[in-house]
Amino acid sequence: MTSTSKWSETRTEWIPIQDLTTDHDLAGFGPVESITYDAKSETYRVSNPYGCGRTYNNRTHVELYLGVFDLATGRKFSMSTAEYKAVIKAELAERRAARTRKNGS
Repeated sequence: MTSTSKWSETRTEWIPIQDLTTDHDLAGFGPVESITYDAKSETYRVSNPYGCGRTYNNRTHVELYLGVFDLATGRKFSMSTAEYKAVIKAELAERRAARTRKNGS
């Protein structure tokens, strides 16, 4: 699937939930931080760096965010999933440090 503007295109792709890894970024959810499988209920629990979670049954396909691409060159100009995770983790660490400073003074 694609979403196109005048200069760029956002690309996504659907994959079976079983193929999902922590190297992926889910469209509308963010980078995948962890995946756990519950064999009893046959569900996958997926979380992102913010601590949000979603549960999927084992027959689901999920939409991956592949990035934003320049229409003229075809080159990706959005962050990689690893870079995005690093930015989120740094942001969360800064928030924790600011709360600690505020509560400690």
